Amino acid sequence: MPRPFRQSLGHAWRGLQIAWKTQPNVRIHFVIAASVMVIALVLRKTLLEISILLVTISVVVVAELINTAVEILSDIMHPRVSKNVEILKDVSAAAVLVASGVAALVGMLLFFG
Repeated sequence: MPRPFRQSLGHAWRGLQIAWKTQPNVRIHFVIAASVMVIALVLRKTLLEISILLVTISVVVVAELINTAVEILSDIMHPRVSKNVEILKDVSAAAVLVASGVAALVGMLLFFG
């Protein structure tokens, strides 16, 4: 039987709190995201521009959360360093790098373009 939606939300919230407490990059992404949104509001960006920023920011945060989950699972499944686990972690981190780079480009286009 599926668990109640409220319980699922509780687990998701707990996961976000754990990521916040244990992952410095998650905190960095959230601080940058909040700063960008404040600047966008101060500069009175359009609703469309703010929406684009929110979608872009969410892609970066989701990539970082998935990267965190991959790293944790890799450490559980293969505690000793292996070449495949190292590649898995590097590729997962690359996803965050690509998302962050595109987000920075989108931000530059919206603020300076």
